Amino acid sequence: MYALRDDTVETVTGMALEAGTGMPVAGARIEAWTAPGRRPVGFAQTDGRGRFSLTLPASEYTLRATHRVRSGKSPVPIDLTRGEQSDVRLQLTPASRLSFRVREAGAGLIPSKLTFVGLVDTPDPDFGHRSQMPGARNVYFSRTGEGELELPPGRYQVTVSRGIEYSIQQIELKLEPGDQKALEATLVHEVDTGGYLAADLHQHTLHSYDAWVQLEDVVTANLAEGVEVVAATDVDHVTDFLPLLQGLELESRIKILAGQEIRIPEVGSFIVCPVEPDPSLPGNGALQAGSLEPGALLEALRGQGPARIVQVNHPREGQEGYFDLLQLDPHTAVPGDPRFSFGFNTLEVFNGKRMKHGSQVLRDWFLLLNKGYVFTATGGSDSRSIVTQERGYPRTYLGIYSDSPGRVSDQEVVSVVRDRHDAVVTNGPFLRVTANGFGRIGSLVPITPATSGEGGEVRLEVEVQAPGWIRIDEIEIIANGEVVRRLPASSPDGVVKFHETLTLRPTRDTWYVVVARGSKGLEPVVPRYKGTTVTPFGFTNPIWIDVDGDRAFRPLFPRDTRELGYIELPLEQAE
Repeated sequence: MYALRDDTVETVTGMALEAGTGMPVAGARIEAWTAPGRRPVGFAQTDGRGRFSLTLPASEYTLRATHRVRSGKSPVPIDLTRGEQSDVRLQLTPASRLSFRVREAGAGLIPSKLTFVGLVDTPDPDFGHRSQMPGARNVYFSRTGEGELELPPGRYQVTVSRGIEYSIQQIELKLEPGDQKALEATLVHEVDTGGYLAADLHQHTLHSYDAWVQLEDVVTANLAEGVEVVAATDVDHVTDFLPLLQGLELESRIKILAGQEIRIPEVGSFIVCPVEPDPSLPGNGALQAGSLEPGALLEALRGQGPARIVQVNHPREGQEGYFDLLQLDPHTAVPGDPRFSFGFNTLEVFNGKRMKHGSQVLRDWFLLLNKGYVFTATGGSDSRSIVTQERGYPRTYLGIYSDSPGRVSDQEVVSVVRDRHDAVVTNGPFLRVTANGFGRIGSLVPITPATSGEGGEVRLEVEVQAPGWIRIDEIEIIANGEVVRRLPASSPDGVVKFHETLTLRPTRDTWYVVVARGSKGLEPVVPRYKGTTVTPFGFTNPIWIDVDGDRAFRPLFPRDTRELGYIELPLEQAE
């Protein structure tokens, strides 16, 4: 630019140093100013040895040093009309350093997340871009449960967390320039999710064109948020995490399936999982949609090989929503576009922090259930970053009968999602529901005198748990799409928020879904989304009650009125 204007230019070089110690400071921003109150006319960043070089038109300037965790001391005037200048020294205040260790009560160090909020006149710290590690914006992550970081001097509230099964610990901290302090935190594993694994089946990495997160950072973020099963669903790319997990010796602690997201303009967004990685093919083996119509595409995604999850993502998301684009009527579940196909097996009801969107899709799903479509409801973060789109919010707890993600196969994940439907969708509350003492979520429970007595009763045992920092206010019992009970949480701020056995008397085949809600936001663990507070919300997949004991379920609105419209479901029987 200067050459185009025929300017005479000179170069200034120098170093940024820590006041008092003389240690070089990497990552400092060096700004050149011509007059106070105006914008800098040039800037450079110091390298790993604290050095910088800046080329400017020959003139007089003031150099200032800034840094994300340090304050610059006295500005330095320079005069480039006399030629280049070298060995300019700029000083910054010493950084405050914080070391930390996070343990699980009664156990050892655990992966964790530290969220820093500035108090009084201290701003929130900025550790870096929202998609980088170990620090992203005002959040710091640790895969091991210990670490050390630099902070600007000031007063902070530090919230130490590990997802929605653990307590949090909040600590106030005051740091003076040059302070070196240590933080010790102990978290309690409060929520019993035995037999279920926390899964997020919709996540992105740097292999998606609109995401920037390194694979190792994805692993760290999920471990710190308590996610145990992940589907890597990059757009038109099959991302294989197995070599990384083996190299980090973490394959026993987190299960990551290779999958793929397919986006088709003017049709919608779909996930297929698992997909076998193949480096010899485009997109590492990604399935190619080509010009297939939705029906043919969904059939191709289901494939001829091992069973797969085929999911419709955020179906009411306007120009990216399959239901909106192909005009599925929200009152009749009849599509207006003849290309529409019901060939999927999983429906993403709750996507990221889109609470309003989730409510609409929940109503769609209820209507589809009443018409005899058995699509497993899921929730996924759709995360493309580390913060603002936090991994595992929401997540889907899968009834895999295991608490060891490393021992779970791809086909076991597919089986529980596609075939057994034993899944709980949540960003906070964890729900357990059984019918007549034996019927699990997702199963068909016949009512017989042996299981329910002569009165045809359904005894629905409902337990709602969440850590103490998550408040749950209300539980709803949904029967064939209608709220039949609305009950207050018995201990909103405890761990077991609600635990009762409810007696219900359906007069026809009926499915039951249980919903738990809270009105208090999840901040600071889960920050606001576009100015809107994210509140606790969770729900089960249905338990299907066979009232006449014929071991089949007849939906409320059969798709074909000429037939009985029975649904095939996994049968639960009393032992």
